[in-house]
Amino acid sequence: MKTFRIMVGAGVVLVAAALTAGAVLAANPAAGGSCTKAGAKAKAGKIALTCTRQGKKLRWVAAKAPATTTAAAGGSVAVNISFTGSAQVKQSGSTLDIKADATGTGSPLGSAHLTGAGQGNSDAKPCPVFIGPGTIEGSGDDKLSFEVDAKSSGCPDADDSNVVIVTGIANVNGGGGKYAKAKGALRFSGNFERNSGKLTMSFTGSITTA
Repeated sequence: MKTFRIMVGAGVVLVAAALTAGAVLAANPAAGGSCTKAGAKAKAGKIALTCTRQGKKLRWVAAKAPATTTAAAGGSVAVNISFTGSAQVKQSGSTLDIKADATGTGSPLGSAHLTGAGQGNSDAKPCPVFIGPGTIEGSGDDKLSFEVDAKSSGCPDADDSNVVIVTGIANVNGGGGKYAKAKGALRFSGNFERNSGKLTMSFTGSITTA
């Protein structure tokens, strides 16, 4: 009887130890450890974990660390930003005075604001050409400054004379914030409606930041 009591006592201790260990693991989740509710969130130190189903089991999976911004590292940064806004074009003889103002979103700036002012020549063939400076501003001090290449143009749409198809190159040379030393050539394209002044435009390409 004494031996039986000792075995029972030892078993209780082992069970209690196991339960305690399980409670500690539950309270201190680790990547790869089991969890009970899919989608639950937790942290192991500074590592964010998500309870994820893997096969028939639920396990804590470490969230992927966000990619390092290439702007900070001085590498090549992809640009793809679309804008909607308005443009004003005033003509005196063959000279066109142009102002543009639009808002949009895209990488790498997120929400962005486009402004530009320039001059064009309506007598240029086959389509009017224009040049001028512009900026694309993001949050804080981040912005890109550019000059429109002299070969950029606005051609009337063959099917709708009210629509001008705008294409060209924006040569980026500096800016602000992470993009103070930005350089590169971005292609832009879009439409301008003569009657309403509506402007839609996209900028694509890549820049370097150091």
